[in-house]
Parts: sequence; structure tokens; C-alpha cells
Amino acid sequence: MAAVAGVVGAAGGGLGYAARELLHRQAETARRIIGKPLGEQAPDADRVWKPSYGNPVDLLLLGDSIAAGLGADIRKETLGGRLSKALATTLHRSVRLRTGAVVGSESSMLAGQIDALPGDYAADVAVIVVGGNDVTHRVPVADSVKHLEEAACSASTGSTPAPWATSAPRRRCCPRCWRRWVNGPSCPSGTCRPRRSVNPPSLGRMPTVLLATFTLLPEGEYGGEHLVSAFAERDVTARWVTWDDPAVDWSAADLVAVRSTWDYHRRLPEFLAWVRGTEAVAPVLNGADVFAWNADKSYLLELGAEVPVVPTRLLEDHGLVPALQAAIDDFGAVLVKPRTGAGGLGVVLADSVRDPRLEGLTAGPWVAQPVVESVRTEGERSVFVLGGEVISQVDKQPAGGEVRVHEHFGGVSRPVPVEPECAELAAAAVAAGVRLLGRELPYARVDMMRLADGRLAVSELELIEPGLYLDVHPGNAALFADVVVRVLAGRTGGLPDRP
Repeated sequence: MAAVAGVVGAAGGGLGYAARELLHRQAETARRIIGKPLGEQAPDADRVWKPSYGNPVDLLLLGDSIAAGLGADIRKETLGGRLSKALATTLHRSVRLRTGAVVGSESSMLAGQIDALPGDYAADVAVIVVGGNDVTHRVPVADSVKHLEEAACSASTGSTPAPWATSAPRRRCCPRCWRRWVNGPSCPSGTCRPRRSVNPPSLGRMPTVLLATFTLLPEGEYGGEHLVSAFAERDVTARWVTWDDPAVDWSAADLVAVRSTWDYHRRLPEFLAWVRGTEAVAPVLNGADVFAWNADKSYLLELGAEVPVVPTRLLEDHGLVPALQAAIDDFGAVLVKPRTGAGGLGVVLADSVRDPRLEGLTAGPWVAQPVVESVRTEGERSVFVLGGEVISQVDKQPAGGEVRVHEHFGGVSRPVPVEPECAELAAAAVAAGVRLLGRELPYARVDMMRLADGRLAVSELELIEPGLYLDVHPGNAALFADVVVRVLAGRTGGLPDRP
């Protein structure tokens, strides 16, 4: 990686005595009016800018009020915000901004700003803006230059290594001594030395994860920017791509994660063919065999032999009426659902085989399930199991008169603490899925409802593209990214053993 230090200052040697005196008098007048601003707060612009680009560049700003952004009303108007946006646009990469600058600082305070950084932090690009306060406080030019050179030496490049990275020495010395210092314990001059202990940087290629979505959501699932940012914070490049885009080079990915491919149920053969083709050139999380099993709701019959599930009957075009009548005789009112479906689409509620609502049936085959009345009061619970661990829960409530909890039918979702009863069923359901499929399941979402007898039962085991509800539970992004990083570190399609 290359280090870039942008040094902007007014402490150069070209100022004559008269100019210095003029500036000093103007500064004294300004100080009487506004006071000394040391430590005054500027807008907080530290964030990942343009997170959808991925592959972030770490940008560090040190110095005085200009670098800190004092005077700007909003973060995008600060120097850091402007530089981050411009750099991201130029490189087509995300920019992760960290501002170490302090309002009112002189060049002598740069060392303290560097020492205040986390021990394992180093920037790809460091910009130092300082000098104005040195002039107003009559700091000798030679001292300002010395402080600036020392700061520029210490603001080195690199990043904390990921498990897949190679490493090399981190530059912590002046350019004159660098070549010799690499092979020795300290700078030979004795004047430039590491200010703090740091981890070696990554000089290896950052892993790439492609997040598969569909054409109507090219930027990914709702809240998908949180997922890209979470990967960026873990030194993984992630970006959203449309699964059926012929221009995508899937072989360039270290791993593919199917996320918001929410048209797969309409194009199942084509979708599964794409997954199998992609698996030939890159690992796909969970994978085609899992998807093929999970895409047909008949899997609930197999799962029901292992854990409680909502009672399910299979319906075909041939023999539809007698089979539907038998389900109504057993369950009362039923929900007829496509065996391959998503988002509550194509669901029909019927209480007799002559119910006119059955005219709205989509293409079969179908499943018939009882109407679980508790969904109108308790709603449906969704429990996320990532890396074999229950990690979060979202409760979903339908709109009045509805039994479908999805937002596009008026439903409302909210994150809640994981209930022990729900965690137990979710863990058991995923463990059952592992046994049935004969492979690990890095991610799963277990939807459940309470039956009339008081038991919780699985309504869906989502293994293809379960929404993470990042818009209401953004913390799921970091948890999902952690699982993917473990998979990448293990270099397998499943989960590596924990260290």
C-alpha cells in the first residue's frame, strides 16, 4: 500500500517579519472576540462513506480546526466529508474516515493525536492540516517543521491483518532511515521510533464476498448498506450483485452469499441452475442442495418428524378437491400456499372447497395448513441462527384482519430479546436440518407460531434468502459478517471449527 500525506500549513519559510506581525495582530483581535477554541466540537463525520462501493480506504485526518471540520453545519460539509466523498468517487471504493484532529491544535500536539489512536489502527491515506495556530502563537518555523515531519513519519499505512493476509513491517520512521530500520529494531537515527506497538498490516488481497440480490432490489435487502459496512470493518470487500446478471464474474468471488433473491420462487429451475453453475467456480453459502430441499415446503413433513411444525398437508392438481376437503375436515379453515413461494404471495384462506377465494389460487402444487389463530394476537416470531448459535429475534405482527405478517401486507416487525423457549426450538430446528441434509448450515431463520395447544411450532425453516431485517435490527449485519469471515478463514463451504 502507498502512503499519502497531504500537508497543508501556513508555517512555511516564506513569510516575512511584517507578514508575521500582521497575522499575529489579527489573531489577537480574533481571540478577544471568539476566545481560544481548543477542544471545541465540530460535526462528527467519522463513518464509512459510500459503503455500497466496498473495499474501503482508511482515511485519517490530523491537525487543527480545518481538519476537524469546525465551521461546517453538517458532516458532509466538513473537510473530512468532502475528501471522503471525492476520494470514494475517484477510486470507486468506500472510504472509512477517522478524524483525530482537535480544534485549536498546534503542530506540537500532533504527536498526542497520533498516540490517541487505537493501538492497531493505521491509515491508507493520512492528511495533516496544521500551521495556522503555530503562526498566531509565534512557534519557531524550525519547530513547526520538526513536529510536522515527525507526525508524517508516524502516520503510516496498513491495516490490522485478517486471517487470510500476509504481513510486512509497518513504516514507523523517517524516509531517510526507513530502508535500514526495516532490518533493525529501531530507527538508526534515534529520533524516529514507533510511538506505540501495532499489529502488522495486510499486504494480501482482501477477500471478496458477492451478495446476491434481484433486479428490483439492486442495492440489496432493506438496510443492506449495514451489511456492506460490517464486511468493510472486517477487511472484506462485499458488494451487491444481481444473481441473473450475465456480466458478473462469479469466479472472482471468494464466497457468494445468497441474500435478497426474492424472485427465485417464480424462476426456480433457472435459479437452481445458476446456483449450481456458480458453485462450480466459487463457494456458495448453504449451497444448491440445501436450496433445492428448502424451496419445496414439503420439507416440513420431514422436519416435523424431528421437531414440532405447523401441521401440513400436500395438495396436487390431481385429486385437489378430496385432499382439500380432508384438510378442511381436520383443520377447519385452512391456508393454501404454493409449495414454492415467498413473501406470503399466493396464499389463499378457505373454509370450504366451494370458497370463492380459491379462484385466486396460483399454479400448484400447494400445501394446506390450519389458520393458527395466535398469529392475530401474538404474531409470528423469527429467530436467527448464525454459525449454529441463536443470536437474535424479531417479532412480526399482522395488520388488522390479516394473517400474513409481511410488511407489504401491513405487518409490523420489531426486534426483541431472544426468548428462551424460542431459542430452544430454533436451535433444535436447525440441528434437525443439519441431520437431514448432512451438512452444516452457516445461516438460518426459524419462523414459529404458537399452536392452539400452547406449543410453539415451526412455520418455516428459511435457508435460502431469509431477510435479516436489517432496517429494524441493523446489528444482524455484524453477526452475519462474523459468520462469513469464519467461513472464509476456514476456506471451506461450511463452517470451520472454532479456535
